[in-house]
Amino acid sequence: MTDSTTERSALFEKGGHLYMVVAAVFTGVMGAIGAVAFRLLIRFVQAIAFEGPATGIENLLDEGLTAEASDPLAVAEHLEWYWRIALPMIGGLLNQGMNPAAALAFLVAGPVTTLPAMAAVWPLVVRRVFVLYVSFALGGAVVIGCIYRIINSLGG
Repeated sequence: MTDSTTERSALFEKGGHLYMVVAAVFTGVMGAIGAVAFRLLIRFVQAIAFEGPATGIENLLDEGLTAEASDPLAVAEHLEWYWRIALPMIGGLLNQGMNPAAALAFLVAGPVTTLPAMAAVWPLVVRRVFVLYVSFALGGAVVIGCIYRIINSLGG
C-alpha cells in the first residue's frame, strides 16, 4: 500500500472531517428529495380525496403534480344533508372541549344509526340481525374512538 492510498483512505475515515461533510451533503440531498416526494404525495392524496379517484387522477395528469387541488370547500356541495349538519356541529363541540376520540366515534356511528339507514335495513333482516347491525356499528365506533385516544395519547 502506498502513502497516497493511505492518505486518501484516512481522509474518508469514519468520523473524519471529509467523511462528515460528504455524509451531511448526502443527508441534505436525501432530505430535500424526501420533502419534495412527500409534497407530491400530499398533492396526489388531495386529488383523489377532493376531486374523486377518476377525476382527480385525470386532473393530476393534465395539470401536473405541482398544481394545487380544487377547493376543498366545494366538496361540501355534494355532501349529504346530515354531514352538512354534523361536521360544523362536531367542530363547535371540539372547540368547546369535546374529546376528539368521542367526535371520531360519533362520526363513525352517525351514518349507520341514522333513521333512514336503520329504516332501510329493518325490513331486510330479522330482529336479531338488526340488533347485531346496530350493536356492531356502535361497538365498532366506540372501539375506534378508544384506539384513536390511545394512539393520540402516545403521540403527544
